[in-house]
Amino acid sequence: MKLSKFNRIVNDTPVDLREDIKFSMKVLERIHELLDLKFNGKQKLLAEKMGKSEAEISKLLSGVQNFTTRTLMKLQIAFDAPIIAVCTETDSVSTFVEVKMTHGMCHKSVTVGISGIEEISTSYKSFQTTKKINP
Repeated sequence: MKLSKFNRIVNDTPVDLREDIKFSMKVLERIHELLDLKFNGKQKLLAEKMGKSEAEISKLLSGVQNFTTRTLMKLQIAFDAPIIAVCTETDSVSTFVEVKMTHGMCHKSVTVGISGIEEISTSYKSFQTTKKINP
């Protein structure tokens, strides 16, 4: 099977590296989502907002370089929206927001406490699909 070599490589990759890659891809996916929502997918508009060149933004969004927390904060300010969430402790309850799910986009607010996870609110973004029919 063609995937057996791929699966073997994935299984041989240390867990921390796999998780780092997954997390980085989620962050990058969120940034591209916000680019579409806030700047109609135009890197040039984001570059202007951040006072950077289009080439710098392109390199940043290519997924090749790691994001510093400073860069993530600058992006959040430019987008006027959160990119990642940090759990905070308040009376033994942690709060975080999940911004992406496997099957479509879902913004979900939940609290995590001693008794488990409690959902506060959920909102879904609907997607339009267009099917092209050849004559």
